[in-house]
Amino acid sequence: MAWPIRAGTNPLHPFGPWACLALRWIDREWTSACPSRTGTSLHAAGTSSVLARGIGDAQAPFQLFQCAGPELGDSLLKANPDAATGPVETLLAAMRSLAVIPVTTCVLRTELLQLRQDRDEPFRAFAARVRGKAETCAYNAVCGCRQSVDYSDHIIRDVLINGINDSDIRRDMLGTHDVLCKSVNNIIALVENREMARNALPSSSLSAMSSFRRGQAMLPSGPASSPAPPDRSARAICPDCKVSFCVFSEGSRGWNTKPHQMCADCFWARISPR
Repeated sequence: MAWPIRAGTNPLHPFGPWACLALRWIDREWTSACPSRTGTSLHAAGTSSVLARGIGDAQAPFQLFQCAGPELGDSLLKANPDAATGPVETLLAAMRSLAVIPVTTCVLRTELLQLRQDRDEPFRAFAARVRGKAETCAYNAVCGCRQSVDYSDHIIRDVLINGINDSDIRRDMLGTHDVLCKSVNNIIALVENREMARNALPSSSLSAMSSFRRGQAMLPSGPASSPAPPDRSARAICPDCKVSFCVFSEGSRGWNTKPHQMCADCFWARISPR
């Protein structure tokens, strides 16, 4: 299980009371839940901030309680009216039980595999978003020699290539030789170089080129074949008198375009009044 927590706009993994106490000076409110992230840099900043302000162990529970927002603070007081005066460890455990939502690692991994680059999102920002999500997915395995092996970079590389917004760049990256042997930073550099090359060409030129190619695709590949002329010597059997007749004949206005259905005598016999 992964234990996510959110601290306003500064996500913080629960490293301990000093890391949570750093929120007192960075962001005074906690919300109820969020995706988890590691907060090593925030932990270091919070520790130095606490030491600089000289907060002792006696004041730590009260200061830690101030980190909670109104909703979380009310929940803490309802569960334990003496929450702000008890030990820091007890208060931290209570805050963790109320403000942390357990999320299975399988759900986090599914969310990671579904990440896609936004239309106008820089690829480096997308890579940072993918790496931050991958840090919560516990992509590690224990080797036979009892050493823990972290294979997060392999997953990050696959997600980055699959999540490229530009389909042309994505196809180009999929066709790159030894792309699976390149590091994540090299993948980012390759995609950014292709994005810069794409953006260097004005959109008007792109649209003109597309129109030109579209026009070429619409042109016929060879000369248009004209229909074969009808056989003017063709003959047929009249359905009325059973006499053979020419289906095409030349009159004062030229040859008929539609073949005759019967001989001339039967035709005039049908249309003449009786």
